[in-house]
Amino acid sequence: MEKFLWKFTNVSNDGSPHAKNIAGGKWTQAADETAAFLHGGSWLSRNLRTWSKAYIKDRAKLPTHQYGNHHSRIDDEVLATDIKLHLQCVGKYVSTQEIVNYLSDTEVQSRHRLSKTISLVTAQRWMLKLGYRWKEEEKGQYVDGHEREDVVTYRQKVFLPLWDSFQYRLRNWKEDDVMVEEDLDELPRHRRVVVWFHDESTFYAHDRRDVWWVHSTEAAVPKPKGEGASLMVAHFVSADYGWLQSKDGAETARILFKAGKGRDGFFTTDNIIAHAKLAMDILDKHFPHDDHILVFDNATTHVKRADDAPAARNMPKNPSKTWGPMVTTKDMRGNVMHDANGKPLKTKIQLADTNLADGTLQSFYFMEGHEKAGWFKGTAQILRK
Repeated sequence: MEKFLWKFTNVSNDGSPHAKNIAGGKWTQAADETAAFLHGGSWLSRNLRTWSKAYIKDRAKLPTHQYGNHHSRIDDEVLATDIKLHLQCVGKYVSTQEIVNYLSDTEVQSRHRLSKTISLVTAQRWMLKLGYRWKEEEKGQYVDGHEREDVVTYRQKVFLPLWDSFQYRLRNWKEDDVMVEEDLDELPRHRRVVVWFHDESTFYAHDRRDVWWVHSTEAAVPKPKGEGASLMVAHFVSADYGWLQSKDGAETARILFKAGKGRDGFFTTDNIIAHAKLAMDILDKHFPHDDHILVFDNATTHVKRADDAPAARNMPKNPSKTWGPMVTTKDMRGNVMHDANGKPLKTKIQLADTNLADGTLQSFYFMEGHEKAGWFKGTAQILRK
């Protein structure tokens, strides 16, 4: 208002506008130019004139600014807490529409004395006040066991020497996928070795969603492979033939698995064994002229011991007449059997015999003629042997 009055009163000695202020003495033009300077429009120009007239008539009537006096409803701590609790119940993927819908509920409006809901634009501002930001979720680091001492030892002393032993039998390629021709006479039985790598990939319903409203208090966590309904694909692939399948594609080693309760269950060692058998059947039928090696990673389902293999952590120290490993009972088709309550049935079995370093047969049970014939020997007795 001060600038407006200065512009209006800044005139020549005779009261006419001068070159530096052509709006001098012109009430409306001075107000319009002042409003434009302040990035305002006709509303501001009109109010400048109204406020100035009131001030001229009564010098005590100065307009007061409203900065700092405006309060948004989201500043109400009770309402803000209520909305936060609602968003937490919605889950990870909240949206501004959730607030709009929530405040449309007549019960919520009555509780917080609201006459109507808010717009999406207002909901976006409220999300910011509630501490949410529209961005990608921060990701933690993945952790794997590639450098564990036992893994390194196996890689250096078992895997790499074994690979080196048959590497000369592998096919080799130049650039542009041109195979290097080599003399097959040097190969055992003139047969190549083909290495097939097994792997599994799981796809989730929410894999593609990377940006959402993330609360400022959320910390970075190791990112899961996905969320929602999943579909796992397991297959074998080689550099020689690509995906493991018959030449016409009618038979394939690819399997699809829907993990979870009420679906296909969970992918276990039994599934891995069945998959390996499927692959071997296809190899015997369609690739009989090569020798084949199936390579699996060291996931727990891939390295599980046989059910009747010894596991020291589960074996009692002293002889036992009743101890034996419990395994899941299966029918003739390999399906898990369940009791009346839907729980898998368990069966007690004996450990399989093994051999000592010198080849001597090692039984984990006392032999016929012993006073405790058929009893499990216990780890103390086994170690003495």
